[in-house]
Amino acid sequence: MSSSGKGKYVLTANAIELSMVLGNNDMLNSTNGDEKNIKFSNSGVHGVCIDRAAKPPRIFGMEEVILESEKDIYRLFAGISSRCTTGTGLNQSSSRSHCFVNLHLYHYDPAGDTISTSRFQFVDLAGSERMEDAHGDKDYRASANAVQGMMVNYSLTMLGQAVRDLVSCRQKKKKFSFRAYMFDLIQLLSESLTGQALTAVFVCVSQAPANAGTTFNALDFGKVFSRLNLRKKL
Repeated sequence: MSSSGKGKYVLTANAIELSMVLGNNDMLNSTNGDEKNIKFSNSGVHGVCIDRAAKPPRIFGMEEVILESEKDIYRLFAGISSRCTTGTGLNQSSSRSHCFVNLHLYHYDPAGDTISTSRFQFVDLAGSERMEDAHGDKDYRASANAVQGMMVNYSLTMLGQAVRDLVSCRQKKKKFSFRAYMFDLIQLLSESLTGQALTAVFVCVSQAPANAGTTFNALDFGKVFSRLNLRKKL
């Protein structure tokens, strides 16, 4: 917390991960444990729930940490480091969940007795990997890790399709609703896709010739996002 002649400021942070297999998890109070023992769960098993009726959808149930000291920052990064990962045929520590880190800056103005809020959202999407290369079998039922990989790939495919549909509807001047897509990931990114917030997208790819197919798909994913025309609404 800091003070100035124009009021008081408070900076807070939270960190969660989304997984349709492990459930939504508060990373500051992680309970995932050993990734070798994957268990299926519902989205609210760790107390983190998403209100889809809110406009836009919001996450509730996770701890909000006030960042006042180095100790607070260390705790935040320690929580982020607990992210769900597992070894695959392509990556020894492959991310198996979508990670969301939110910073909230609160400003209290004593002159008007008002509080204003700014939110910064950082999202690291789980990596998309070919089933056969990552898990040694094209059948997603081969193992729990394969099921998780399939769900990651499917959620990213649906996200890409949602962006394609959004661009198409804008070009044809038709109505578009994110509620047509079942994934929490898409709901939570809706503000970043419609101009409600300034957005930057970074695509990580492999330069290895053996990964040309995966690299092509990643670049195509980025190309889809490049078609969005975002204009911040004031």
